[in-house]
Amino acid sequence: MMAELIHKDGFLEFWHIDNSESGKTMIVSVKNKNDVELGQVKWHGAWRKYDFHVSANIILDSICLRAIADFCDTVTKYHGRS
Repeated sequence: MMAELIHKDGFLEFWHIDNSESGKTMIVSVKNKNDVELGQVKWHGAWRKYDFHVSANIILDSICLRAIADFCDTVTKYHGRS
């Protein structure tokens, strides 16, 4: 699958890079403006929501954390509608 930019928020870009093995959920790479991957947003079945899997040695401020949390909430809501 070719990566597709699906959302921008401040200094962050959210790229749909793949689907889960089942094909039912997305895997989204979260990158900064320097194209460094900060982590990935993936479906967490036990919690029935998308969550953020942070890359090693990444520092995030409250603005970036809110943007990632808002994105997770939005795609979780969208997932519930499909």
